[in-house]
Amino acid sequence: AAGWLGGILRPDPTAGAPVACTIPADVLASLERRLAPLEAFLARRRPRVAPSDRSRRAAFGDRNSHLGPPARQRRRIDGPAGALRAEERSIAALRGLVRRAREAAALLRCLHEEGFERDVGAWLGVEIRQQLCGLTLRAFVSTPEGAAVASRLVEALMARRTRADVSAVDALAAKLQAAAPLFFDGDARTFYRARELLQGARDARDARDYRACAETTAASLEMLLGVPLAGDPTAVMAELADLRCFHGLAALPLAAAAAAADAAA
Repeated sequence: AAGWLGGILRPDPTAGAPVACTIPADVLASLERRLAPLEAFLARRRPRVAPSDRSRRAAFGDRNSHLGPPARQRRRIDGPAGALRAEERSIAALRGLVRRAREAAALLRCLHEEGFERDVGAWLGVEIRQQLCGLTLRAFVSTPEGAAVASRLVEALMARRTRADVSAVDALAAKLQAAAPLFFDGDARTFYRARELLQGARDARDARDYRACAETTAASLEMLLGVPLAGDPTAVMAELADLRCFHGLAALPLAAAAAAADAAA
């Protein structure tokens, strides 16, 4: 609860880290465990429904069903129906918030375990660090700004691992997808797998294996075109340009625009 109200990230120059998380990993794990039963309860809960028209006719008789119940009784029937609908909408929103809070705690825990203060924070720009330092867990969970920050954190983490230890990228992607699928879904996993292939293509180019470079770049581009709205397109475009994949520079933005148009339709 303290993390829900207080800042969850702050500058930490004494530790040599640009940003540090104020919530310890064991507290985040405890928060996950405490939220999981509530999420399960809300998911199992059967919606309450208002009486159907048929049950109303049965209650007041078919003989005068065209007249409906008396005005006083009709108010008692219709009023609770609207209240029930409002209640169900509220509970659905609460269920979504609880799930997102649990997965946000899981994401922050994963960042802790992957050396956020030591590695990931250094990959963040000055602007995003300023946003982080003014952020609460509540804003992180429930606002568009928090969602954007989460996306940047994942991007920084995956970029760091892709450059430092390519062999560990798949394991990290699986870990994030299992712990926080709202923040790292299957499309994101495909995206970072494609980024991993682009790193392999650059390595092949540096080794003067141009055929392997071209084949790996083509395989990566095929994956990226399948998930054009996932991840950070700016970094991918820079990598494609570095590999002189000019077809990808044209095809990927077009695919992203088409996917965005389909989503908006």
